[in-house]
Amino acid sequence: MRRTWVRPDTVRGIVIIALFLWVLLPIGRKAYSYWTAKSLARATQVRISAVLHTLPDSRTPVLGDSKARFKIVEFSDYQCPFCKAIDPVLATFAARHPGDVALYRYDTPLEQIHSYAYKAAVAAGCAEMQGIQSSFQSTLFQHQREFATIDWAALAKDAGVPNSQTFTQCVSAEGPRERIRKDIETGNLLGIEGTPSFVINGAMISGPLSDGRLNDLYAKFESSLR
Repeated sequence: MRRTWVRPDTVRGIVIIALFLWVLLPIGRKAYSYWTAKSLARATQVRISAVLHTLPDSRTPVLGDSKARFKIVEFSDYQCPFCKAIDPVLATFAARHPGDVALYRYDTPLEQIHSYAYKAAVAAGCAEMQGIQSSFQSTLFQHQREFATIDWAALAKDAGVPNSQTFTQCVSAEGPRERIRKDIETGNLLGIEGTPSFVINGAMISGPLSDGRLNDLYAKFESSLR
């Protein structure tokens, strides 16, 4: 039988190629993972930016007019004491700038710490279906310590909800549950972890919001229009 010999330089070439691939492939995998993660992060940021600017769309403002230039979006929880504290501040601020400020509210019930926040959000949504927003939502904040035993229908009636029977049926059936779920998903996408959280004219606002800070933000907004 005739033997086939492999030339030494051929063997060296194969070894060099094997070593090259052994070193290069892990680097290639890491580079691919890096650029994939970076592309996903960029796509997520683009999506978040789009969401931030469209939050008020197709939604009725709680306070003010939808044509207002200064749009405040609040991610809120009706059992949150800080949301209760900021509610009259927002109302006063909106009243100070009639026609130029609108407040939109997204439900973000923190159910892990607030047992009745979701039920309150359902009640608020049912009242909104009958055209009652601001008065009932403010009433909810004022009665948040009574949520464990509260009569939702009686509270709604006091706030001006016209049809108690329809309201009660809506609360029982959790009529607004799909909208609340979408509100929560939107909050998760934007990284909302606490309430109240605010987006003003498409920009996330970090830190506490006060009347003084609202005035400062509004002044900067007006200056940008000049």
